[in-house]
Amino acid sequence: MRGTMWLPSFLAVSLVVASVVGAGAATGSGAASVPATRVHAVDRAEVAGLAKRSKTWEASPVDYDRDGDQDVWIGYHGQGGRLWSNNGRGRYRAVAKSAWPKHNDHGKIIDRHDCDWADVDRNRRPDAYCTTGRFRSNEVKRGRDNELWMQSRRGRFRDVANRWGVDLPCGRGRHVTFVDANGDRWPDLFVGNEKPRHMPDPCNRRPGSPRNEQSRLFVNKHGRGFRSAPRLWDYGAGPGTSCAEVLDFDGDGWQDLLTCGHRGGESLRLYRNRQGHGFADVTARHDLDAPVNDATVADLDHDGDPDLVIAMPGRFAYQLSAKGHYRPPTTIGRPAHGSGRSVAVGDADRDGDLDVYGLAAAGGGNPDDAIWLASGPTGDPAYTPIHVPSARGKGESVTSLDPRGNGRTEFLVLNGYGRALAPGSIQLIRVSRR
Repeated sequence: MRGTMWLPSFLAVSLVVASVVGAGAATGSGAASVPATRVHAVDRAEVAGLAKRSKTWEASPVDYDRDGDQDVWIGYHGQGGRLWSNNGRGRYRAVAKSAWPKHNDHGKIIDRHDCDWADVDRNRRPDAYCTTGRFRSNEVKRGRDNELWMQSRRGRFRDVANRWGVDLPCGRGRHVTFVDANGDRWPDLFVGNEKPRHMPDPCNRRPGSPRNEQSRLFVNKHGRGFRSAPRLWDYGAGPGTSCAEVLDFDGDGWQDLLTCGHRGGESLRLYRNRQGHGFADVTARHDLDAPVNDATVADLDHDGDPDLVIAMPGRFAYQLSAKGHYRPPTTIGRPAHGSGRSVAVGDADRDGDLDVYGLAAAGGGNPDDAIWLASGPTGDPAYTPIHVPSARGKGESVTSLDPRGNGRTEFLVLNGYGRALAPGSIQLIRVSRR
C-alpha cells in the first residue's frame, strides 16, 4: 500500500504515462506505447465516505442487500469491522453496526482478519464467514473465535459459527474463501490457518489435535451446518496464510484452489478438484516455485483461461495459463522501494484491458504504490506505470471495487498500521485521463 504523509482527498499525482516507477518498469515483452494524454491517480476515499485512520487487515466486496450496487466490508483488525452500503453513485454509509464488534461479550478484543461472502443457507441473502487470530500470547480463542454472520433479513446479522461447527478456537485464522468442493451448489468453506507457533499450546491437548490447528475444508450440510472434510483436503497448516483463491485452472467445470503460504519465502500451492472426490496438490506440475506474498486470478490475455497476478518480494508479475499449465512469471514492474505486498486487478481506465495495482511495503515506512496500465496486443500484455498518492501506515492489502457499476475499477487500499502501531490511511484510488 503506501506512504509517508497524510494527504487530503483528491490530491492527484499527475504525470505523463511514460514516467517510470523505480528502476524496474519492466513489461511483458516490451514497453507499452506512450499515449499523448496525461494520467493521474486520485484518492477519493473521503468523498466516498470510506476515509479513516485505523489499523486494517482486509476488505471484501459484496452486494449484501441485492440492490445491484456493490457494497464493501472493511476489517479494521483489532478495531472491529464495518459493512458499507453503496448508494449506487460511489458513496457509502455504514450499516449493520452491531455486527463485527471490536470486543466480545466479555470486553476482550477480537483479532479479526479476513471475511468472505456466500449465501450458505440459500435464503437469497449473502452471509459472511470471518477468521480470527490467537494473538501473540497464543490464547485459545474462547469467545473470540471465527465467525459466521448469517443474514436473516436485509442488514440483520447473527453469528452462528459455534452452532454451525466452524468456530475453530484453536486455529490462527487467516484467509478464507467459499468454494464448491463437491458439486452440489451449496457453498463449502476453505479456512486458511497460519502455522502453529513454537511454544506450549493448550490446543495440543484438545480432542482432534493437531488437526484443529491446520487449514481446513468444510462441507455445507445443505444449509444446516458444516462438517469438517479431511478426506477431501488435508494438507496441514500454512496454505491460505496470505491468499486463498478459487479458480478452474484446467477447465473441467470443477472449482480448484490456489493458496499462498507465509509471506516472504513460500511459493503458491495449486490444488485440483478431483470432481468432488477431494483436492490433489498439483503444484509440481506448474512453474509455481517462486516466493510469493500475494496472488489473484484474472484472464489477462482474454483467452478464457484464468491467469495469475502475483506480488513477489522484489517485483509484481503475471503467469499466463497455457492449456491448463502455468508458465514462469513475467515481470510487470517493480516497487519503487520495499517489497511487493499485495495485488489487485481491474479495468481502471475502461479501455477493455485489465490493469494491475501493485501495493508495496517496507519495514521502515510505506513506499508509494503504482497502477500498471495494460496495453498491447491480446496475448502479449505490456504495462506502463502511474504513481499513486502517498499515505501513512504500512501497506497491507488492496481490493478491486466497481463503486458506480460502470465497469471502471477503483482500488480500495488498506495501509494497516505503521511504526508503534500507528493507524494507517484508507484510500480509494481512481485513475482519470485528461
